[in-house]
Amino acid sequence: MEEPQLAYGERVKINVGGQMFETSLSTLTRVDGTVLSIMVADRWRGQGELFVDRDPTHFAKVLNYLREGENFVAPSEDDARESLRREAE
Repeated sequence: MEEPQLAYGERVKINVGGQMFETSLSTLTRVDGTVLSIMVADRWRGQGELFVDRDPTHFAKVLNYLREGENFVAPSEDDARESLRREAE
């Protein structure tokens, strides 16, 4: 049986530590080689949701970075910035 093709503008639901996020497939695959882009390529088949067993605290910021690229404004507090950097890695 042939696997469905990934649709670039398709919406993807992601459950991060119990909190739901929704974004486009194009956002998740914008940066090659990231955990999210690999996860989507390996597991997303256009239905259901993805589960990421992480603290959802910074996930919205990770999505905003993927959406905005070089225009992303990182948190100004050193602790918040460092915490976000660790989560993004």
